[in-house]
Amino acid sequence: MGIKKRFWKFLHLSVSRGEAVSLIFTVALLAFAADCTIARGQVTADSEPLTLDQSYGNLRATFEGNDLEGTLRLVDRFRRDFPNSKRESSVTYIAARAALKSRELDRARFEANTLKLKFPDSGYVDDARMILAECDVMSEHWEDARVHLGWILGFSEDEDLVSAARSLLGELDDFLEQQEARKGQPNRSSQKPKIGLVLPLSSAEADAARAFLNGFRIGWNSYGTGELTVYDSEGDPIRAVRLAQMLTDETGVWGMVGGLDPAEAAGLAMEAQAAKVPFLTTTCGVGDLTSIGRYIFQGRPDYYHEGRALGIHAMLELGLAHFGILAPLNQTGRQIVEGFREAIDSAGGEILVEEAYYPGAQDFSMQLKRIRKIGLR
Repeated sequence: MGIKKRFWKFLHLSVSRGEAVSLIFTVALLAFAADCTIARGQVTADSEPLTLDQSYGNLRATFEGNDLEGTLRLVDRFRRDFPNSKRESSVTYIAARAALKSRELDRARFEANTLKLKFPDSGYVDDARMILAECDVMSEHWEDARVHLGWILGFSEDEDLVSAARSLLGELDDFLEQQEARKGQPNRSSQKPKIGLVLPLSSAEADAARAFLNGFRIGWNSYGTGELTVYDSEGDPIRAVRLAQMLTDETGVWGMVGGLDPAEAAGLAMEAQAAKVPFLTTTCGVGDLTSIGRYIFQGRPDYYHEGRALGIHAMLELGLAHFGILAPLNQTGRQIVEGFREAIDSAGGEILVEEAYYPGAQDFSMQLKRIRKIGLR
């Protein structure tokens, strides 16, 4: 398939998914694909095969972009193209991590055990133990998890890994204690769920907050009855944290939802993690929010990782190598550009020009002319 056909397919895919922001990048990339990338020595599917280091770099970039399915696919391709390579232990570790994050526990266990047995002197062996422990926790094999975590605490010299193992073991102990304490108490499944929402209902984002609340209530009512408590944060992160404390300490909610604003989302996440109450953020503009703890969930990827995913797709799936960027002058645009640029740089691509526009603009002709002018040099 020619480069233009591949790009029109990508354009159609972006439109069908409603990826409005990503489409801005697609338009800019299309200008390069149509007019200048081939003239500048474009890498395509018909070019020379990638070297070992190039293939490994693409694999790592795909994993770091959180494309788990793509990572496992590239792992299989790498092993086929470079059997018994010097990168095999690292590739096996990446495969184990990707499988774990995808909840493919059988494959995660297989890869982690392979790493332990085949590469006993590898620096990833302790990490393999941690992966096995996490698999055991997810599958409720509590004692097996304790064995792996205990080994890390007793023998590993990786301070970060020891800290993570200690934290996971503490959470496991707390969970088992709660399970023991609940014995003899009424089954929670027979009780009505309690969910708390903290939204900026009287702030600059009031329209978005009310639209979210209306949609949430429709979904809530369609799934049965329960107690829904709604608080107005007024767009104040400090007030949001205090309301979250009320929900966890006084109301006894089972979970919390909120955080249209990134600062508000971060504060709510910290409070929810401390109270060990699941929290789902309504914003996708916060990077690595889930790293705060195991009780934090993000309904959508953040904009940074959306940009990374777009860059990885353009490099690895479309075979493009030279790019122009056209993005809005706002926080969303900056985060997507950052992720896109990181993916292109790490995969060996080149960004030749960056243009921007103010949100709400309808005419991009001047920016596209400048992009094409640079591409034709």
